[in-house]
Amino acid sequence: SGLDGFTSDEGVYDFFISAAGIQDTWGNTGIGFDSDTWTVETTSPTVIDMTDVTPDPRNALVASVEVVFDEPIALASFTYADITLTRGGAAVTLNDSITMSLVSGNTYRINGLGAFTTANGTHVLTFHGNGINDLAGNVGLGEVHRFPYLLDDVQQFCPGVENLFRIAFLDELGFAGFVHG
Repeated sequence: SGLDGFTSDEGVYDFFISAAGIQDTWGNTGIGFDSDTWTVETTSPTVIDMTDVTPDPRNALVASVEVVFDEPIALASFTYADITLTRGGAAVTLNDSITMSLVSGNTYRINGLGAFTTANGTHVLTFHGNGINDLAGNVGLGEVHRFPYLLDDVQQFCPGVENLFRIAFLDELGFAGFVHG
């Protein structure tokens, strides 16, 4: 007790005490020593990146995405309740079939998104840090990041070609022609 004013800044602290030179009320000199080391870390965890959803736009669901924090987090504190997904501006109801896993370092994978990303539209995945804790117990702050992508499962006849001409067989006229479409 009494060290708060000296140990409130972030950092690693070493406290060492020696009984040598200390006497009890009968004049006996102390012997031995002890020490303790601790770290003070007060920075809230923050999402700094999410792997790009590629291709974008795409014609297939998104099964998982990876997200990078600025520091390691307590994995158990990161749940589906810490993200929201919208499609075309409307909320998509998520559930506990979405799970999180550690990839390595500060990178985590959000698994199980496939069932929620099958419909066409502009999807936006938003992270809410206020439920995510780092290893020191610091809580993240509010809405921290948004990641949009477009799902369009309309199969293109010839991807990448803007003016597409298809051959149409016109039986009534007895010839094949080109139809812009």
